[in-house]
Amino acid sequence: MSETLIGIVIGGIITFFGSLITISVQYLTSTFTIKYQKMQDERAQVIKILYQKIVKTYRSFHSYMNPIQMAGEPSQEAKGQEAAKLANEFADYYEENKIFIDKELTKSIDKLSEVFRNAWLKFEEHRMAKQFKEFDLKNWKEGWDIINKDFPPIKEKIEHEFRKIIGIKSK
Repeated sequence: MSETLIGIVIGGIITFFGSLITISVQYLTSTFTIKYQKMQDERAQVIKILYQKIVKTYRSFHSYMNPIQMAGEPSQEAKGQEAAKLANEFADYYEENKIFIDKELTKSIDKLSEVFRNAWLKFEEHRMAKQFKEFDLKNWKEGWDIINKDFPPIKEKIEHEFRKIIGIKSK
């Protein structure tokens, strides 16, 4: 009888500790899952905002450097100020949140940033020459070509990677 009682007590203790271990593992797993999900949500938000900044910067550069300026639009000077502001916002946000982006993807975004910078420099050379009453179509065209030819394939690669990160399948 005492052996049966000892067996029951030991069985109860084993069951108790087994349940305690199970509960502890479940708690730790759920805590990790919640923290991981929060990090993934924040990463998705960073990607969303960064992509919006890329698109807005591109649009402003495109409008600023466009050889055809429409009547009723803001002045080219105002467009240039807006393009500079948006490019700086993109660069600042990217640098501040780079930690959320894969190392390989940062290379593409760095290259995109370089495209913006090179297009800006070429176009500003044109604008400076214009101030001195020189006609500098070459630098305008080079800036325009940089933004229209170099930007799209890099943007497409970044879009593809962003989609993979947020779980959207693309070709």
